[in-house]
Amino acid sequence: MLVELPPETKQDFINELSTNHQLYWGTGNEQLAKHIHLKPHFNFMEGVLSTSLGSSVNIAPEVGNSDRHWVDINVSGKLIRIGFDQQRTGAVLPYVALYLVSILAVMAILSSLVLMRKITKPVQALSKAAKIIGSGGVPKPLLETGPKELAETAKAFNKMSVDVQNLLENRTVILGGISHDLRTPLTRMRMALEMLPDNVDNELRNELKDSIANMELIIQEYMQLTQDLENNAVEGVNIHKLLSDIVNKKGQLIKLSGDLSLTTNTHLSALHRVLFNLVENAIRYGNSKPTRISWKFLEKTLNIEVSDQGCWRLAFYLLPFLTTVLFIKENLNN
Repeated sequence: MLVELPPETKQDFINELSTNHQLYWGTGNEQLAKHIHLKPHFNFMEGVLSTSLGSSVNIAPEVGNSDRHWVDINVSGKLIRIGFDQQRTGAVLPYVALYLVSILAVMAILSSLVLMRKITKPVQALSKAAKIIGSGGVPKPLLETGPKELAETAKAFNKMSVDVQNLLENRTVILGGISHDLRTPLTRMRMALEMLPDNVDNELRNELKDSIANMELIIQEYMQLTQDLENNAVEGVNIHKLLSDIVNKKGQLIKLSGDLSLTTNTHLSALHRVLFNLVENAIRYGNSKPTRISWKFLEKTLNIEVSDQGCWRLAFYLLPFLTTVLFIKENLNN
C-alpha cells in the first residue's frame, strides 16, 4: 500500500503509522547492530514475517539505541525499513507474573479439591458404615481401593465388620441354646413340685409355683428375644403402651410421665426385657415408695429414666442394669 501511494499522500501514511501504530519509517541510513537475538519472540516474528513474505527477514537493533529494532523488507525491488520499539512487543513482566501466579493458584485449589474429595470420600463411607454397625445393622463392604493407608483401613474395617456379625450370631445361638436347655430342669422341678406330699405348706408350694412360672416366662421372653435379634425384627414401639403393660403386671404404685404418642423403631422384646428388669429392681429396692418412670427424646436419642427412692448403697447392685440402659439409649435412634 505504501509503495502504490502517490508521493503527496505517502508522508501522511507514514505519519499515521508512527502515531497510531508506533511503527517508524526508516531512511536506510540507520546503523544496525549484529543480527543476534536472545529473546524468543524476535525469532518468532522473523519466522512469521519470512513465511508471509516468502523471503528471509531479519530483525536487528539500532546501534546506540538498543530499544529500537528495524525490519528490512523487499517490496517490488525496493527496500523498505520499518522500525518499532522493544516495548511494543515485549511483555510487561509484573502483569505476566501476576497472571501466571493466578493460574497456578487456581490450579492448586482445583487439585486440592480433587485430592481432598479423593481422600474424604472413603473416610465418609467408613464413618457411615461405622454408624450402621453401631446401630446394630450390617453395612456393605467398603471398597479396598485408593491410597495404601485407606485401602488397608477399609480391609481391616471389613474384617472387623464380619467378626462383629459372627460374634452377634454366636451370641444369639448361645442365648437361644441356654434358654432352651433351661426348660428341661424347670420341667423336672414342676413335676417334683406336683409330686410333693399333701402336708407341704401351701404357701411354700404356691411360692415355688410362682417362681417356676416366672422363670419360664423369662425363658420364653429370652427365646423370643433371640428370634427377634436373629431376624432383626425392628418395629415401631409406643413407649407409653409398653411401660403401661409392664406396670400393670407389677401391680405397684408407679407414676408414668412422658409423651403418650411417642414411638421409636427398635427391638420390642429387647427393650421390654431391659425395662422389665429396671422396674422390677426399682420396686424391690424402693422401700415400698412410689417409683417414677419418665421418657423423652433428647438430641434424637430416646431417654428413659426409672427413679426409685431406695437406699443409695443398693446402687452398686443396680450397676449392670444402669449400664444396659445407657447402651439402649445410644441405639434407640429414629
